[in-house]
Amino acid sequence: MFYRTLVLILYYTINKVYIMSVNLRRKWTEFFIGLLEGDGSIQVNHWKKKYLQFRIIIKLKKTDSNYCMLKDIRDNLGIMNLHVRKDWVFLIEDDKKKLLRCVQIINSISTPSSIHKERSIYKKSFYSSFLIPSKKTQYIFFCYCLERKITYSEYLFLKKNKNILLQKEKTHHESPFFPSSMDMVESKHFPNWLCGFVEAEGCFSTRKNGNHSFSIGQTNSPELMKAIKTFFELPNAIREIKTRNKVVSEEKKLFYIIETYNKVSLDKISSFFLRKNVIGLLGSKKDQFLYFEDMRNLKK
Repeated sequence: MFYRTLVLILYYTINKVYIMSVNLRRKWTEFFIGLLEGDGSIQVNHWKKKYLQFRIIIKLKKTDSNYCMLKDIRDNLGIMNLHVRKDWVFLIEDDKKKLLRCVQIINSISTPSSIHKERSIYKKSFYSSFLIPSKKTQYIFFCYCLERKITYSEYLFLKKNKNILLQKEKTHHESPFFPSSMDMVESKHFPNWLCGFVEAEGCFSTRKNGNHSFSIGQTNSPELMKAIKTFFELPNAIREIKTRNKVVSEEKKLFYIIETYNKVSLDKISSFFLRKNVIGLLGSKKDQFLYFEDMRNLKK
């Protein structure tokens, strides 16, 4: 009887530790994807028009906090290589076999309601938690090229006609291909994803007159801005700013931004990032946030 009880205690202890480990890994993955969507790049290039080259990269300003954050991502997820060059710190992966592992980890954050008809990393690509349309399109193109030995001419054709891949994906997707703002807010992975995205694109501003604010924006992503507005219950309107593409000057893009000075809203935002059940901010944005909180407390 004693040994049986001991075995049961040992079993439940190991199981609890395993579940905690899985949950922690999931949080890191969700944060990583949010950071990648905000400050990352998913690339397919070519070498002398002969071979395709693949790379996933996150580039941040070199600070102690950013270095430690990227080091923790690498160590907790077991992916990417860390480089420090001049004024920048990078997470980079360009080895094809290791990139397949990156894709596997990214695709582990899935939408349960979505169902695939075929198995492959390409078919799983719309299972991923990418929320920004342009990044999701990049990722689908990346996965298609990574899995297949396509020719340079096919690469050029698809690069200019990514809609062909999108249409093919949509035929296999039972839930909305590009999620609505409510789909995002209701998603289980959104809180930790949002932490990563705010680390990349958010801004906590402090001013001498005490009018502190939080702002965040993204190009061509109105649904994401609506989701953030809904999630934090912000009373402020989303502003739309016209910009121009750096490559093709005639192509206009829309930049969506929301900013709040509202004290109640700032309290909600602050309490969210201090919650114990989310991963929170981890890099330079954490330093900015803590200073922001100190200044707000002085005003009180």
